[in-house]
Amino acid sequence: MTTQITRLAKDQTQSNLDVAGCAAHERRTVAQRLGESGKIGYAILWLLGVPLPLLIIVYLIWGR
Repeated sequence: MTTQITRLAKDQTQSNLDVAGCAAHERRTVAQRLGESGKIGYAILWLLGVPLPLLIIVYLIWGR
């Protein structure tokens, strides 16, 4: 009986660690996507015909 309780407690602890690891991974992934969103926007504007020098000036003024 004690062995089963110990095993269940160990499994529950491992499960909690897995959930915490997944949450941390999702936060990193979202942060990476947020950083890429501006770059994609500049590429789309360039493909739509906005001159590259204008995009560079806009990036220098308002970019990160």
